[in-house]
Amino acid sequence: MGCGGSKKQTQAPAAEAGTENKQAEATSLIEKKEPEQKKAEEPKGPAVKVKIVGATGLRQADWDGKSEPYCMVELVGPKPESRRETHHDEKDYKNPAWNTTLEVPGYTPGDALHFTVKDKDTLKDDILGKVVLTDAQVRQGFAGELQLTEAGGCPDAKIKIKVEAMGTVMAKVEQTVEAAKEVVTGKEIRNVKVEIESAMNLRQADWDGKSEPYCIVELVGQKPESRRETKTDEKEYKNPAWN
Repeated sequence: MGCGGSKKQTQAPAAEAGTENKQAEATSLIEKKEPEQKKAEEPKGPAVKVKIVGATGLRQADWDGKSEPYCMVELVGPKPESRRETHHDEKDYKNPAWNTTLEVPGYTPGDALHFTVKDKDTLKDDILGKVVLTDAQVRQGFAGELQLTEAGGCPDAKIKIKVEAMGTVMAKVEQTVEAAKEVVTGKEIRNVKVEIESAMNLRQADWDGKSEPYCIVELVGQKPESRRETKTDEKEYKNPAWN
């Protein structure tokens, strides 16, 4: 079917160097998967926060005029267990509005995002367009429109998305991991709060009756740098109060 009276065709903006090759490679990886796979456990790792706003200029895939477009997104790897999808839009096949925020799990540095717009059908869902958000774009974050390929002769077919910058997220993850390693290996120094109030029934250590008792505290394990001490109590040698 055609584009349904789309607006005048315009030339798509020039892609960044290497983007088309990366999209082709990513698409190839996705399509090499078996049609049906045993459901895998949810992948471990940070989730990419993706908002799929909508699409424009899609073709009519059904003869009865009842296309129900939706969008799938997954990490390229391939990582089918990361796949998430929007709801179907039954109101507007040409310019569907999903406004759906998804969390795509299992991200590792270098992963790209593969978006596939499809029409929900009983037997087999028709592809309405595909696009790949490169690893660099995922790392830096992206907000805007992307030109869809394999759109059935509709050059104006686009998808609008917003992706959280994973470079910032991964930096925070790495900082957390390093902090955890320091705790485990004992590299991180933490202070122990000790309140020394007083002592009772001490002996008189000086012949002149002028003992000035004080208390030292330190961590055991040859850690002299941890040593701390109270002030002296010149008023009461037997029952000093340091507080």
